[in-house]
Amino acid sequence: MDIVRTGKGAMPSFAKTLSATQISAVAAYVTTRLAVMNLAGGNLAEGGVLYRLNCAPCHRPAIRGGALAFSRKNAPALTHVNAATIVGAVRSGPGEMPAFPVSVLGDQDLASIVKYVIFMRKPPDPGGLPLDYYGPVAEGLVAVGVALALALVAVWIEEKGRG
Repeated sequence: MDIVRTGKGAMPSFAKTLSATQISAVAAYVTTRLAVMNLAGGNLAEGGVLYRLNCAPCHRPAIRGGALAFSRKNAPALTHVNAATIVGAVRSGPGEMPAFPVSVLGDQDLASIVKYVIFMRKPPDPGGLPLDYYGPVAEGLVAVGVALALALVAVWIEEKGRG
């Protein structure tokens, strides 16, 4: 209840926004409905599929967050978010994020998504230069940039040789 009233970390204080009764109701909801979800037994592969279908369009496949095109806001990175916060956000839909009730994502589905997000914080090293796991588009862009730079150097060398 104190965290809702005073705020903590990125969470603002709601003392001026909510009444004491509303703050108590929020605290009761979190402690009796959200904080008690059993996250054991999630399936990593299923979580990956569900994450890519429901979460990756905003949070990107590598859980590093991203821009929401029409809202001028960014979906946050999930690299340092704890499991309870993920569950709370999925169920309540904060900000621009839609809510995913049990009828859309069951508790076992949500446990699988949380398992996948935790796994993706330190995925297996594929070798090479992963560029903080931003994905193939960023890595491909770097490769194209290097190729263009090499082509420009080759053209410059050719021009110097003629002169």
